[in-house]
Amino acid sequence: MNKNEKIIVITSAVFSAVAFLHLLRIIINLDLTIGGVSISMWASVAATVMIGLLAFANIKLIPVWTRAHYFLFFIILLFIDAGICIYSYLAGLSYWYVPTVWFGFIALFDIVL
Repeated sequence: MNKNEKIIVITSAVFSAVAFLHLLRIIINLDLTIGGVSISMWASVAATVMIGLLAFANIKLIPVWTRAHYFLFFIILLFIDAGICIYSYLAGLSYWYVPTVWFGFIALFDIVL
């Protein structure tokens, strides 16, 4: 795997994670407020479509995916998940009926894995 393929796999993983989070917001019908401004659901619909297409286009740039490609994709997704869990644990956040301490355990599991 050359340098360009690594960059493509990393950006594909990041785009996939962001598109999945926006899709999850749509499915759960989660309200999002940033700086006191409520973000409407159509913004997540548009983001899901656009970022999902970017992820798909990036994935298609590599004609044949090997184990190394899949492994790097999975590792990047684990790093993203661990980062979100560590932030949630340190900030004392509790959402989706998940207690704060569970985020610490999930982050620890991601790091060990």
